Amino acid sequence: MVAPPPHDDALGPVFPVAAGLQAGLTASQLRGPRFDAPHHGLRHTAGGQPSLADVVRALQRTNPGTAATHATAARLWGMWLPRQWERGPVHLARTRAEGGAPRRSGVVGHELHPQDPVLVRSGVRITTPAATWAALAQLGLPLADVVAAGDSLLQRADG
Repeated sequence: MVAPPPHDDALGPVFPVAAGLQAGLTASQLRGPRFDAPHHGLRHTAGGQPSLADVVRALQRTNPGTAATHATAARLWGMWLPRQWERGPVHLARTRAEGGAPRRSGVVGHELHPQDPVLVRSGVRITTPAATWAALAQLGLPLADVVAAGDSLLQRADG
């Protein structure tokens, strides 16, 4: 008798393909209509819209030591960004000792310095709000947009 496939919730809202295979799903099932691919190498139940935090947590499972940074961290912190920056690739970073800038399809890799402040928020390793704000200028945002992003951060009730 073949064991039933795992319930999707057991794997989390978004999970790496390797985790699905380890849990007993077949490659055919993972490519089938039951799942969508929000990102290369990740799956979630078809028809749903995973949160950015869920996608980042799953990517961090496959890229140990990484932290969300730049525009991705800004979106997770709820910072204002120009419309064209509200979507896009996921920005992840890690220190050279942890393997350097991650290289993965759909991920913009950055290298963290060992002294860069990183914390864990809702299960996501992420650069601090101040470090995130400073990194936005590196993306080529105009100064007025960087200032607006900082202002939005100052308006937060928890900031």
